[in-house]
Amino acid sequence: MVSMQPCHGCDPGSNPGHRITKNKMVEKFLTEMKEGQEGNVISILDGITTTKRLADLGIIQNTKIKVLKKAPFGPIEVIARNSRLVIGRHLASKILVRLDE
Repeated sequence: MVSMQPCHGCDPGSNPGHRITKNKMVEKFLTEMKEGQEGNVISILDGITTTKRLADLGIIQNTKIKVLKKAPFGPIEVIARNSRLVIGRHLASKILVRLDE
């Protein structure tokens, strides 16, 4: 895995998952992305059960994913592999995404 530093211009304590890699690529957890943002899944940060559940939905490493809608404290609607999915916030917090520029 690439060594990450806090993103410039952000308070590291307020946004622990928001990082910029050495090659200037921004990485965020799915829960931190805004509506309309898209990127590629880098990894699933949990055990085999979560990884398999997301794989069954079509979300694996290098999958293109776009946030369509976010409820304030509820699920996140995304599009991945031409399918609209609604993912619970807890599950979405395990998905690390490299944002498109």
